[in-house]
Amino acid sequence: LERGVPYFIEVIATNDIGSTKSDVICNATITVPDKPNVNATPQFVNETRLEICWTVENGGAEILNSNVTWSKFPNFTSEETAHGSRLMEHACMWTGNRKDLTKGTVYYTKVEATNCVGSSIPTVQKFHTLCDPGQPAQLSVVAFHNSAKLMFKAPAFCACCPITGYFVGASDNRRLSFSHVVANQTVTITITGLNRETGYTVRVSAITTISNRSRKGPLSEPVTFNTTT
Repeated sequence: LERGVPYFIEVIATNDIGSTKSDVICNATITVPDKPNVNATPQFVNETRLEICWTVENGGAEILNSNVTWSKFPNFTSEETAHGSRLMEHACMWTGNRKDLTKGTVYYTKVEATNCVGSSIPTVQKFHTLCDPGQPAQLSVVAFHNSAKLMFKAPAFCACCPITGYFVGASDNRRLSFSHVVANQTVTITITGLNRETGYTVRVSAITTISNRSRKGPLSEPVTFNTTT
């Protein structure tokens, strides 16, 4: 029978005298819930906490519970499940969070839903928790009369904190952000609108953005320079 399709049922009892029909009843078939539809990108609250949400078709019967398991290992064996399970009653849609994760670490989540027939096929996702990008190194400056060219070495690439830009801070409270994605190479940024014959101190930090959340890494060592006449 097709799941969720109404079928009409009639029972006929017969003996030597004749037959008697039951009342006609209508009911729909039910199966285990569908595989949960988990949001494609976990939403990071900070580097050790994230939120996930999902929806699930109940298979024609009420969801009795949904189970979420967290692990550092993709096979989710009991001795390797780092963060246990959580059971939610009657959950067809849920947003939950875990706040004791380790930053800069790969995790797996497994979500499955259960009704009176049984449990769904689980949905497994892999993700990285956030971490701060590294510190830019070897900052140097070439000064002109109203601009300066900054050169530095980008932090090493890390999958959990891909560099999406750089922040430049100057001693005159100038705050400029640059979208520049380069790792393990010399990066060049030009800042303009400076005053002639003026001293400045600049520092640079890398920015990472995941799930619409940005984090700024440590500032580089400061470099002081004077613009020309």
